[in-house]
Amino acid sequence: MKRLLVLLAMALAVVAAGLAQDDEDQPTGPLRTLRYQPKSGMAWLLHTVTTSDQTITLRQTAKHKAKVEDERWERWDVLEVNDQGEFTIRATLSRFRQKIWDGEEMSEEVGTGLDGATTTSKDFAKAASGQTYTFRAQPTGEVISVDGLDKIVTDIKAKSADAFDRPMQKAFFDDRLRALYGKDNVLNTLSYRLKRYPKEQVQAEQRWTQKHKEDLRVGTMTTTERIRVAAKDAPDGSMRLLSEGWFNFVNSGREEVSVDLPFAKIEGEDILDPVTGFPKVRNTTYEVEVDVTIDRNGIKSHLLKLLLLDKEKMEFLTIK
Repeated sequence: MKRLLVLLAMALAVVAAGLAQDDEDQPTGPLRTLRYQPKSGMAWLLHTVTTSDQTITLRQTAKHKAKVEDERWERWDVLEVNDQGEFTIRATLSRFRQKIWDGEEMSEEVGTGLDGATTTSKDFAKAASGQTYTFRAQPTGEVISVDGLDKIVTDIKAKSADAFDRPMQKAFFDDRLRALYGKDNVLNTLSYRLKRYPKEQVQAEQRWTQKHKEDLRVGTMTTTERIRVAAKDAPDGSMRLLSEGWFNFVNSGREEVSVDLPFAKIEGEDILDPVTGFPKVRNTTYEVEVDVTIDRNGIKSHLLKLLLLDKEKMEFLTIK
């Protein structure tokens, strides 16, 4: 009987492996080399529009729905490309606009910044506009270094010092500012904007994995993407990258609040510029379900559930 169970387990493992392979198309076509190949003097405007449908249920009773639309602009100028193909880019922070629909009402915030550094404060918007930092990356998309972030934080704090009346507001703003323009957050943002290309040549439908890790106060969020070259090019003949992914959250265990992700899915498509290897346009959809619980004195209670559907379009608009 024991031998029979072992043989059955082996057979099931073989079947499972076969089914997993059937779920993915096999690599096909010629080998291709994926590289970022900008030239000194090139420039783009990164234009991103994200629409987010959100449903929040508080303590399993009160349900709240909202729709958020934000639009971001940032300029990238290629300053240098060395003999190894490593390139240096100057990023200039630009305008950010967010609209929030809450039932029948709509509010709008206008500011500037990097990935959500927004405020209704005109002083802050003015202080952030035109701020720059530089980064250097390898032809495969791996970012080697980032410079200029400390100056951004110092300048914005100095120019918006009078924008907050209460010390608590200012302290929260300072913490948020350091987090947004901290090196870890910027590296995470850049690793999303520049998908990591494999060093080896790949065929269509051949997959590789890219991960992003972000340390948050209550735990660590890891984003995993499986990326592949599509077998069919875009209508204009440009190469397409397709990606599927998911999120994983590990609680720190040091906070009363804990987070669980019962469902999380990412789907994306990049249409690549055949000359530079940068995306001309990227469309990404995120579907996430988040459960938040709180533990006080050993008693756990459900705090909120968040259902999130984000659709994002990012364009690299060539300036020169």
